[in-house]
Amino acid sequence: MACYRLPRHARRDFAHPRGIIVEGDFTPFLREFNAVICVGDVVSEYCSTMGNDNIVLVVDGRTRRHTRLGVKTARGFHVVKVSNPAGTLSIDAENAVCDAARRGGRIMIVVDGEEDMIALAAVECSRDGTAIVYGVPGEGATIIVSGPLTRGDAGSRKLELEPSNECFKPRVTGSTG
Repeated sequence: MACYRLPRHARRDFAHPRGIIVEGDFTPFLREFNAVICVGDVVSEYCSTMGNDNIVLVVDGRTRRHTRLGVKTARGFHVVKVSNPAGTLSIDAENAVCDAARRGGRIMIVVDGEEDMIALAAVECSRDGTAIVYGVPGEGATIIVSGPLTRGDAGSRKLELEPSNECFKPRVTGSTG
């Protein structure tokens, strides 16, 4: 599996949320959107109760690096499982969120690893007018509305990532016997 890692020098920039930050229940802000992508366990819990027909939830079973009581499969959601190590954006995770954004419907992406960087792919590949929501620990949720400028910003930020061997698993081709 191929992936890209966030280099140390770019971490400060990536830590600053883009979009507006909403404290508390943010779902009233999302009612006007035809498509919503929620990245993170807490924001996905809120979003899972919305009646929206085009909603993508991305969860990893952790909040603030602490394991939650397990990832609950939201009712009426098609489940997709991907691997995405901490601090990376795997090609598999990127493809899963982009496919879900294009296809539409009620989709839950369950991540083995960490979902944080997947928000970048969600912004970059979503259609105009899609609301992308991700949690900001201790502050609330950030809401970004996808459009040419936000997609361009996400694409530029993605260019700061560097290829990583962390996602590459060695292949065993024979015995050394």
